[in-house]
Amino acid sequence: MNDVDVIRDLDVSSILSSLSGRAESINDMVQFSFTGRELRESLASLVGGSAQPSDFMEVQLQTSLEKSAIAEFAYELRLITTIGTETYTVATTMLSWENDPFEQLGADYASSDFSLAAFLDKEMETVTISDDNQDNPITVNTAVEFVRTNQVIDTTASEVIAGARGGDIIVMSGQGNDLVSGSLGGDRYESRLIGNAGPRNTTVINELGRAGGGSEEDAVLIEGIRSFGDLSFSRTTIAGEGTGNTLDIGYQQYRDDTSLNTLDGGSGDDHFASGNIQIFNQFSVSQGDIYSVEKLQIGAEFENPLEAAVSTYYLGQSAGVNSDGASVMTSSGDSLLDAGNSGAATSNDWLMIGKQGSADSFVIDGPTSASLGGSDFVDNQQVIFYGLDANLDDITINLAGAMLTLNSSTALASGTLQPEEVTAASIVSDQQLANMLGMDKVSLEIDTDGDLSTTDDVVGLDLFFADAGNIDSTFLSDKLKFES
Repeated sequence: MNDVDVIRDLDVSSILSSLSGRAESINDMVQFSFTGRELRESLASLVGGSAQPSDFMEVQLQTSLEKSAIAEFAYELRLITTIGTETYTVATTMLSWENDPFEQLGADYASSDFSLAAFLDKEMETVTISDDNQDNPITVNTAVEFVRTNQVIDTTASEVIAGARGGDIIVMSGQGNDLVSGSLGGDRYESRLIGNAGPRNTTVINELGRAGGGSEEDAVLIEGIRSFGDLSFSRTTIAGEGTGNTLDIGYQQYRDDTSLNTLDGGSGDDHFASGNIQIFNQFSVSQGDIYSVEKLQIGAEFENPLEAAVSTYYLGQSAGVNSDGASVMTSSGDSLLDAGNSGAATSNDWLMIGKQGSADSFVIDGPTSASLGGSDFVDNQQVIFYGLDANLDDITINLAGAMLTLNSSTALASGTLQPEEVTAASIVSDQQLANMLGMDKVSLEIDTDGDLSTTDDVVGLDLFFADAGNIDSTFLSDKLKFES
């Protein structure tokens, strides 16, 4: 066990690979192999004094990774054990890379935001040794993963988890009934596919806001979501905040390996995990613009979370109350797509969540997803409505003087806007609709300069109604208002 091997260019595993249930993310592994006798004799020698090999009948092995001074990109992978207050290294392997291992992250990530850490394929390897089995082989599998510098992983040890840095990443790995709170900056709260199948109960997020009133954006990321059909949205009250000011997100998560989806969802809808995430005081009028979470990110199972294709939706903000005393929800802060720059960002997509039984006003400020010419949109801006009451609520679209035109699926001339249901067939022709399966959709095209002759300034706006049973064409024609 005193020999030191050298391994070149180990393929580092992705972030979170060490968590239970994410073995598919593990890349290269290093296996330590020895007998119980060799381990006993090594420990007796390390401890010294009167220690005898027979003293060591149960040994708990862990691993560590230490930067080595022998080369620029070299590390010592150590197999260690703690006896009393002392930690001993029982085996070492050198890991060396010809180039910086953080180059595996790609150009989109800075190495300063990551570190390397070693882990066992189990959290801890406990070895039981007797005189009868001490000549049997012992194998311990280890690997190395990327670790985000500002992540908080273990939310199982406490019911209250608080971040300590600007831009915390909190992986909600507990079984719910937790309170988590990021610090100042752009924080992200992640619900990942980890552990065993089962309920995750309720996690409450109490976001602390932005650094100095800055523009940082907080996000909730939920993995294992196939479409919005796996989510529910409502407004509730926890304690002390205004009525309906807390956002409740219910979710069901699904693994790609369907044999792991063992929670009975009824009608064959078995899933892996379910729970609720509540964002405290999300819709506060006086504090929501500072302390709310700005966006929701969803996606299917990610083998490599750094390369995951997620869909991002901004959460409509509370902008006060209308003449009836009900909420005014607005989608402000859209980013304009520069028609001359195909690499520019398209407009944000929005989730608008109203109060059931309240005469809410939904305001869409200046949809800005311009095409690059012709009739092909770079991206239609999408706005999804939950809790919209047909007999009470209004939707206002501020066009900033633009002329409104409609595509073939709508009919302004007849005085109605006829919705279409998003079906599996429509998703085949437009993958942007995948998250909205089963919703009703109304599509608008808007010529932003009103000349109807140029097409590089035409923007698209798709409205989706999750509460489709409450929506009909008469409601749409009566309630949609276009303002300049």
